[in-house]
Amino acid sequence: MDLGLHDKRVLVGGASRGIGLAVARAFLQEGAHVAIVARDAQALEDARAGLASEFPRRSILAWSGDLEAQQDVAGAVAGVAAELGGLDCAVANAGSGAGSADASPPLQEWDRLLEANLHPAILLCQEAAAAMDGGALAIVGSIAGLGHLPAPLPYSAAKAALVRYTQDLAHRLGGEGIRVNMVAPGNVLFAGGRWEQRLAEDAEGVRQYVRREVPLGRFATPEEVASAVAFLCSDRSGFTTGACLVVDGGQLR
Repeated sequence: MDLGLHDKRVLVGGASRGIGLAVARAFLQEGAHVAIVARDAQALEDARAGLASEFPRRSILAWSGDLEAQQDVAGAVAGVAAELGGLDCAVANAGSGAGSADASPPLQEWDRLLEANLHPAILLCQEAAAAMDGGALAIVGSIAGLGHLPAPLPYSAAKAALVRYTQDLAHRLGGEGIRVNMVAPGNVLFAGGRWEQRLAEDAEGVRQYVRREVPLGRFATPEEVASAVAFLCSDRSGFTTGACLVVDGGQLR
């Protein structure tokens, strides 16, 4: 099915690996021009080179920057929009779930995880919306923001805040022709991700957890999450805004 993304100009944050890289690839497969943004300059260039070899006829930009820093995000959006001649879609994919599962985490951990999981999406959406003349914003959240998981409290709180932010921002930007939606993944396995590390530490325990908690009995792939993101940004989802699409294999109850 043609998603109507051909020649769309797309910025993907947190795109040097995992879900973000898969999102960039999904847009390129649909014929879009894509800019990838991440903090690690070498990993970012490696990702860009890999995508360029797969899609030699598409425009692929790489822009190094810290998505938690407003100056970096503003510079990335302005630079990408100038290079591509505008911006049609932006995808906020950044965050970290590393932290303790204590009932009373220290304030420093609250600050760290809120900054890592809430600020990048807010900054990117604000800057991208200002640079767009209609279009679509997508936020990659987590089912930790929708129901109980054994995740750090600040992480879950940040993801829950993003759900509300998505809904309210959709109302505020609807009159400008900008749609805002979220994809909330469950457990996603990819190289360098936290589930790869946990499998290395306790493979059997992780497998039992997935079989017990996920009706489909497996991890999601980054590509499955990316397909949902691309759909929500596409013309095929043109009357959808403020939505949260869960991609978790049935885990959320």
